[in-house]
Amino acid sequence: MKKADIIPIAAVLVTALILVFVFANKGGGTVRIECDNAAYEYPLNENRVIELNENGISLTVVIENGAVRVDKSTCRDQICVHTHKGNIICMPAHVIISVTDGEYDYVAG
Repeated sequence: MKKADIIPIAAVLVTALILVFVFANKGGGTVRIECDNAAYEYPLNENRVIELNENGISLTVVIENGAVRVDKSTCRDQICVHTHKGNIICMPAHVIISVTDGEYDYVAG
């Protein structure tokens, strides 16, 4: 290997490392769950299951693989369970679930 070959290879490696740090250190967004008397925030990049009991309705919210969904609900209509884009709203429970990247709302799951 010649000295002239080492410089381009080193430049490519340094650029790759910079790109990894820039994109890997992003927060990944936040899940915000708003209820009548409280609001909760969770990182979108950490998988978890959240059990909510609001206004006599039980909800199971799942944050998994960078997306959020309502897995189960005891409400009659089940609209929140079938919502896969944008804000998730359960009117009977008075719960709003939104996802932000710090500045903008985006697709919830």
